[in-house]
Amino acid sequence: MEILDHYLREPQVLKIIPMGRVTLWRRIKAGDFPPGKLISKRIRAWKASDIQSFMDSLEDKKEGIHG
Repeated sequence: MEILDHYLREPQVLKIIPMGRVTLWRRIKAGDFPPGKLISKRIRAWKASDIQSFMDSLEDKKEGIHG
């Protein structure tokens, strides 16, 4: 059984991840951050699980450098 996931809009994502808005969009363009999904013509949202996976990958990289 799949656990229901919820979506986060950009302001919510930016409260969670350690980067600014411009950096977020640069990383999306570079393929280093999940692109999210357009939920309307001008509104993009990200699955909370995708953001969590991204944060986990940052921790893994941090541990690799210091570990």
